[in-house]
Amino acid sequence: MPTKIPLVASRLPMTHQLDSLRETATQNWATALQTYRVALDLYYRVLSIRPKRGARIRGYAAVPRTQPTAAPTPAPIPLPRPSLHVLSPREQEVAQLIALGYTNQQIADTLVLTRGTVANHVAHILAKLGATNRARVVALVLQGAPPMETTAIARDA
Repeated sequence: MPTKIPLVASRLPMTHQLDSLRETATQNWATALQTYRVALDLYYRVLSIRPKRGARIRGYAAVPRTQPTAAPTPAPIPLPRPSLHVLSPREQEVAQLIALGYTNQQIADTLVLTRGTVANHVAHILAKLGATNRARVVALVLQGAPPMETTAIARDA
């Protein structure tokens, strides 16, 4: 049968280790607190001696802070607005349907075309108007394009 170690004898080294750790932790805490107070004091000193406009520090004149001035922006050159008159009559119809929010398939169904033909018309419209997307085509159609003289095109229900 194993020998039982008395509890008092086995706790003595453990208690000594805990006391040692507690003492080290207390010293570390005191050092950290002292470091914090020194840093805070230094921070407040720096704030209090910040140069005022025109003040002199260590023999050098403080340069007053000025807001950086932005370079004057040149007036924008007005670009000619692309006109829908550069489009063929069929491309104008497609552009009007794009402005109404039609998809390529809906445009194809409305104008009795294939979807590929509509995609080609859309590509030509984008190129001729200098637009990068359909939203720009919609904006150009709605900005100043005179209404088309073609028959009214109703959205499919």
